[in-house]
Amino acid sequence: MSSDQGESAISDLSSTNRNALVDQFRSALKQLKGDSVYVETPGELSKAILEALNANRARSIVIAGIPSDMASRIQADLESGSETSVIIIDPSLSKKESNVEACNKATAGITWAQYAIASSGALVEIVFDDIVKLASSLPGYHLALVPASGILPTVDRAMEKVGKIMHMGSGILSVISFISGPSKTSDIELKLLYGVHGPLTLYVIILGWA
Repeated sequence: MSSDQGESAISDLSSTNRNALVDQFRSALKQLKGDSVYVETPGELSKAILEALNANRARSIVIAGIPSDMASRIQADLESGSETSVIIIDPSLSKKESNVEACNKATAGITWAQYAIASSGALVEIVFDDIVKLASSLPGYHLALVPASGILPTVDRAMEKVGKIMHMGSGILSVISFISGPSKTSDIELKLLYGVHGPLTLYVIILGWA
C-alpha cells in the first residue's frame, strides 16, 4: 500500500467513526426527548436555525457563547426580513442586569456546546460567565450548536476533556454543565414533568464542518 493509499484509508476510517458517533448521539438524544439536525456547511446553518425557530414560533432570541463572527452572521440572517428580535449576550459589553432581563424575556436561547456524548445523548456546555449560562437555562426553547468533531464516545472521554479545562490554571472560574435533554423533574407527585425548571424543548444542530 502506498503512503497516499494509507492516508486515504485513515481519512475514510476517521470519517466513518465520526459519522457513527453522530448517529449514536442523535439516537440517544432522541431517547431523552431532544431533537437534532446535521448541517454540512456554514451556508446551511442560518436556514436550519430559522426553520427550528419558526416551528416553535420563537421570535425573541438571545445568542450567547457562540464564536463572534458566527453569532453576528446568525443575528443578521434571522433579523433579515422577519419580525425576529435577536440579542447577542456579551458580558464584557453589556450590564449584567440588561443581560439577565434579555435572557428572561427571550423565547429561545442559542448557545454553544463544546462537546456531546454519543453514548448518553448529553451535551457538555462550558462557559466562563454565569450570564452566558442563563441563555441556555431561562428561555423555554434551547437551541444548541455543537461541532461534529466534539462528539465523544463516552462520559469518561468527556470527563477527561473537562478535567483538562479545570486544571488549566487560568484563574477564570468555569461553569460546566451536562445537559441531558429538556429540563425535567419528578418531584411533583413522582410524575415526570418537562420544562418546570428550565427549557421545555432542546434542539441540537450538529456542525458537520467543525
